[in-house]
Amino acid sequence: MDSRPSAFGAPDPALAALVDLHACAPAALSITVEERTGPAAVLHVSGDIDITTTPELTERLTEVVSRKRDLVLDLREVGFLGCSGLQLFETAAFRLRHDGACAVAVTGPHTERALHISGVDRLIQCYCTLDAALHAVRSGPMHRTVRVHAPALHQDAYSARSSDSAG
Repeated sequence: MDSRPSAFGAPDPALAALVDLHACAPAALSITVEERTGPAAVLHVSGDIDITTTPELTERLTEVVSRKRDLVLDLREVGFLGCSGLQLFETAAFRLRHDGACAVAVTGPHTERALHISGVDRLIQCYCTLDAALHAVRSGPMHRTVRVHAPALHQDAYSARSSDSAG
């Protein structure tokens, strides 16, 4: 911790927090590519997607998109999805929009919320299972507009209590 005094004579806590932040280990990320027969590939991602891990994910995603027409992003094991990852997925959706398809398998409420708040879920359809996402990219453009979500991901504690007391 930095012991330089602030303007008030005590160590500056903001500077100490910054120093501690740089001492943190980078986020862990695991990426596995599952090559499928046909035009689809599955990119299984687990861990945190943030500014420190996005370059590795960008490299792997670019490789897959250059070889395959359709892509399923398996984000079921993602604990954190930051802005850099959201921007990457948006770019992938735009690259695939004319010649291919992109779908996401997501079960984590924080990851799904990030996709929704950013609007990325309007570009890439989100599904609660990997099979549903794979089916969507295989089915053709008519079926890609269907959204399938796990109901529990969209209930907050208040709506859950309200529905319990109403029934």
